[in-house]
Amino acid sequence: MIKHLIIGGGIGGVLTAMYLQKRAGVPSRSIRILDPHPTLLARWHANVEACGMRYLRSSSSHVLDTDFRSLRSFAARSPGFDKGDFTPPYRRPSVRLFRAHCEHIMQECGVPELHIKGTAQSLKRGRKGHLILETDKGALEAKNLILSLGAGTQPVRPDWAESAAEVQHIYDPGFRSSLASAGQVGQVGQVGHAASARSPTTKTAHVAIVGGGIGAAQHACMLVGRYHATVSIIARHEPTMSVFDFNPCYVGPSCLPGFLSSEDYRERRRVLEQERYPGTLPPDVYAELQALRESGSISWIRGEVSRIEPSHCGKSSSQVEKDTGQTTVFITPPYRDKKPQNEMRLVCDKLRLATGFTPGFNRNPLMRQISMEFNAPFEAGGAPIPGSTLEWLSRVFLVGRAAELEVGPPAGNIIGIHNAAKRLCSSVSV
Repeated sequence: MIKHLIIGGGIGGVLTAMYLQKRAGVPSRSIRILDPHPTLLARWHANVEACGMRYLRSSSSHVLDTDFRSLRSFAARSPGFDKGDFTPPYRRPSVRLFRAHCEHIMQECGVPELHIKGTAQSLKRGRKGHLILETDKGALEAKNLILSLGAGTQPVRPDWAESAAEVQHIYDPGFRSSLASAGQVGQVGQVGHAASARSPTTKTAHVAIVGGGIGAAQHACMLVGRYHATVSIIARHEPTMSVFDFNPCYVGPSCLPGFLSSEDYRERRRVLEQERYPGTLPPDVYAELQALRESGSISWIRGEVSRIEPSHCGKSSSQVEKDTGQTTVFITPPYRDKKPQNEMRLVCDKLRLATGFTPGFNRNPLMRQISMEFNAPFEAGGAPIPGSTLEWLSRVFLVGRAAELEVGPPAGNIIGIHNAAKRLCSSVSV
């Protein structure tokens, strides 16, 4: 029997395992991490690569270790890292430094050996109240179960993209950011009017990205820098700058006690929505994006995609109309004027989505099964309702975004996982 079985091998699951070992004194033989990917953190690394992130949004103190000084100490004593691996504010670390530190600390703690490759399917009670977790590789028996699941199970695909296999989401499994071949630069204009060419002499790919948050902005900047592409970002709003994607007041005693003082989960949901800043960009990404907009490499189009169609070349009496491999994107302006002449069209070589993940843990198959099997509570916003010890039901605990109703707005961030893991260590038995 496994004493502490963690489901999810991302940042939350790995950091929780370290806290159990270092803070709660749990021996490594008593901990296992169930995750379907070949290695721990694999999905996190894939998402970081897909969006083209260069620096974390988190401070260099928010690390994959119980010691907040760990990453800075590692950088100081390791060759190949210098001041260029930190960026203001708060000396945010480069992805390459953060990744190297993760690998170092995981090896030091023997975390890779805790990995069981598999997918959780359902949960039931066994003898003496022990938990029996059914997986695609067989059943696992555990004394305590710790759920460390991401904010969403599936990337969001708008209705117009549901049947369009050629439209990739940057967070789709297996997504590759590379541009296989460059095409003619696309055009933008009003339907029924001649479209003006971006650059009739430049042979480069034109990529359209739907989404106005940090993933879209980072991916656009990466495409320009790495592949010399021209990019159009289609979003409902103008880019907005914010150092953090949540109010940092809720990390500690300044604001969190007030959040927890309310026993009305509708009020907690209101605070969560008010004190998180989704769709915002940190200062460095915002500055790079604006510079590339000024240079003409990136354009920002306010509106919503209404439909897409394959683009065809013109035909004469002796020609058959042919698909050019490009896509025509029809865009409705944000003020929703339905006049046809105000609808815009954009012709692009590739169309990609950066629209985030489907929200609501009540959509996660495992959590939905647990809720139905054990009557474990959800609130109206789709989040599970844990107790103050982060215990959702007897011996089933939550960390990460799933614990947001107790940890507050930073629950899904690294610092929020630190706070959750500390609580967890005070409530689970060795």
